[in-house]
Amino acid sequence: MLEVLSQDYIRAARARGLSTLQVLLYHVVRNSLTPVITVLGLTAGQLVGSTLFVEAIFNLQGFGQVVARALTLGDIQTATAGALVGTVIVLLSNLMVDVFYVMVDPRVKLS
Repeated sequence: MLEVLSQDYIRAARARGLSTLQVLLYHVVRNSLTPVITVLGLTAGQLVGSTLFVEAIFNLQGFGQVVARALTLGDIQTATAGALVGTVIVLLSNLMVDVFYVMVDPRVKLS
């Protein structure tokens, strides 16, 4: 956000007479959300991948424990279904990131 505050268009918006709140809401926050959305999208994929390890270490019941048990017992169908569900979750999070990009930055177009 500090990087966006030093841009020329922020100074131009202030020179046009916009209040500090308007500059922050319409220019600074909107232009600084793109990296935040990217990090959140990547984190969603990491969270899905790390559930297997966290649930195995702390002996919690959940999606990761089911997949880990299926892998140790050789249950191919359950392990494949777990991989498919994890893949769908990552794909949906990437789709949501793309949709949020279009909402935040009008220069980005979905084709």
